[in-house]
Amino acid sequence: MKTKKIAEVVSLVFGPLLFWPLMLVVIANRTRLSYEQYQIMFPAVLFFQIAVPLLLFFAALKKKKFSDFDITERKQRIIPLLTLTGLMIPTMILAKIAGNKFFFDMYLMLFSVVVVNAIITFRWKISLHMAVATLGILIINYLYYWQFSLMIFIVPLLFWSRFYLRRHTFYQLLFGCLFSAAVFFVFLYQGNYLTIR
Repeated sequence: MKTKKIAEVVSLVFGPLLFWPLMLVVIANRTRLSYEQYQIMFPAVLFFQIAVPLLLFFAALKKKKFSDFDITERKQRIIPLLTLTGLMIPTMILAKIAGNKFFFDMYLMLFSVVVVNAIITFRWKISLHMAVATLGILIINYLYYWQFSLMIFIVPLLFWSRFYLRRHTFYQLLFGCLFSAAVFFVFLYQGNYLTIR
């Protein structure tokens, strides 16, 4: 019983509700936006990517649109992922117009992960906890010059908790983790950010 409680706490504390907003705030603050760009982009990110999705999530949860807090039913995940995709589009357009290339590329990376997760979810369930946490840890460390490299130990801890709680199979967890890591490194390579910062 004690082990289950620990796994539940790990799953909650290091889940998407922590890493998604944290990732977005770090991206807005560390992608060299000018003061004017920041005044435009930060409120847009705050509204479209944090406030509205959280309000919609908790409203749907209250109306019992999801079987549980983790949205463990694959089919129940499709609408939230498509909604998040739709909410990302205005911010992405604004980022292209009013942001800088670095901010846009980081945001495009997030958008790609969400879109592919949404598409995959039509047929298979992957771990969003692992996808978001892995991507969040990599982005935060990249933007802070690997000052928080010990955060990487969150990945196996979260992997264990989700597997122990039987929320996912081994392969669903592994794919969520590896897919996000692959997208991260492909985007850094394509944008020439592996050598230039």
